[in-house]
Amino acid sequence: MEIGNGEEYHGEYKQLYTSLVEISKDMNNALTEVKKSSLEVKARCGQCKVMLHRFLSQGATEQSGSIDQFSQTMDQISQQVQSTAKKAEHAYSLGNRDRRCGCHQQ
Repeated sequence: MEIGNGEEYHGEYKQLYTSLVEISKDMNNALTEVKKSSLEVKARCGQCKVMLHRFLSQGATEQSGSIDQFSQTMDQISQQVQSTAKKAEHAYSLGNRDRRCGCHQQ
């Protein structure tokens, strides 16, 4: 908004005009500062968004790694259980064979 030089005002009106000009300048300065602050907030929000995205991506990657590790552990356990079952079957068959031949009678 353009403000004239106030030459058309005299007396008390001149003082009122001068006060209104000062208020207008102060309001413009305040609004300029608000605009600067809002731009800074917007920039910070952008940075937060990027950081949050990185954090979530890192968390997903770490979680995926944990799931892979858990899956490998479960595979190892499964293999050990299968191996133990085979050994138990073998021991059972040896025990049955020994009983059939009478090798371990008491």
